[in-house]
Amino acid sequence: MATSKINALADLKQWKGQFNQTKNGGIARLKHKGDAQSNNAPSKALDSVQPPKKTLKPFNPFALKLAQCNRMFDLTRQAIERCKRDYPDYYYHKRKMATECNEIVRRLNDGRALIKRLTAYTAEQDPTQQATIKESLQAINYLSVKFKELADYVAQVDGNGDKLESLDNKTDLEV
Repeated sequence: MATSKINALADLKQWKGQFNQTKNGGIARLKHKGDAQSNNAPSKALDSVQPPKKTLKPFNPFALKLAQCNRMFDLTRQAIERCKRDYPDYYYHKRKMATECNEIVRRLNDGRALIKRLTAYTAEQDPTQQATIKESLQAINYLSVKFKELADYVAQVDGNGDKLESLDNKTDLEV
């Protein structure tokens, strides 16, 4: 029986060579002379390695700057899941947290709408005011998205019930 060696680094370099990062963070496929084959059949390398298909969300700089806050939200998601699995009698606390998260999201969205209306009524803002408004709206958007994700995750875990092992992809709660 012949065994084949898998060279992950070579596969990664080959995959990276087929794609190019665009200015806005997207990935565009590079055009190579070898891509245009006479029979128009896809190459074997492209069939074996496909890039993941994701929908791109608008870029928010807080997603990169606030690594510890992102970690806190991830740990909260893990705690939600573990509460459902290990302490199902006390899961009603997480449902209450989800309603509170939805209330926070509603209030943040109201604040965002108020800021936008107020800036529309003011004549001119200097560059520092414009920068402050932009950063404030980004922070509001970041928090709104994160709290909405938590509320949605509570509903998802609540709906999955006994299938929680498929949701638990991180086990480093104690780290």
